[in-house]
Amino acid sequence: MLDTEEGDCLLRLDLVFTSKSLGSDADDDGLYLMRCGGQPLLLQATRLEDMATAIGGRATMGSSEHYFRPVRLDDPFPVENSDGMDAPPFEDLPAALQALVHREPLRATIVEVGADSDPEDSTVMAWVDLGSNGGLRMNMPLMSPKDSPRALYGWVWQMDPERCGVGIKVQRDAAGAIVNGPETGDVLVSRAD
Repeated sequence: MLDTEEGDCLLRLDLVFTSKSLGSDADDDGLYLMRCGGQPLLLQATRLEDMATAIGGRATMGSSEHYFRPVRLDDPFPVENSDGMDAPPFEDLPAALQALVHREPLRATIVEVGADSDPEDSTVMAWVDLGSNGGLRMNMPLMSPKDSPRALYGWVWQMDPERCGVGIKVQRDAAGAIVNGPETGDVLVSRAD
């Protein structure tokens, strides 16, 4: 057990794998210990960015998927809530995870929209002026700001340090043309509070 410079408790496990081990078993070699409501939880260190993306895309701490689900030996497969679970309070999260959750929404501007070649496609690729150096992560949701007349919504699909590709959902008319699709200059945010 290690205490990190940020004050977190990090468990390092010396795992020995066998031929029956799953590839995902390696994700358990580093675990952050946190407490929420008096209950201890172990978070996989390799999944912190995924957790931060799931948490940061909503006005509240939002749906945490399976990241904060308590699992016990007597109940290893708890019933899932189809609406997702609320994540623990921000203050209870390990400092390493807090640093990855963007409390203030990231703002990106569309600088290029891909050619619309397939009338059956429900998404259009657009590139924004923000990349991984600016905080974007793979699968991070981006949307029109709350006060915008636009209703764009998509996810980061292509990573680059300076500009990322975002797959934006679109609607089409009877002829297959995009209706109110993304345009150069449209602003997208990581959370539309």
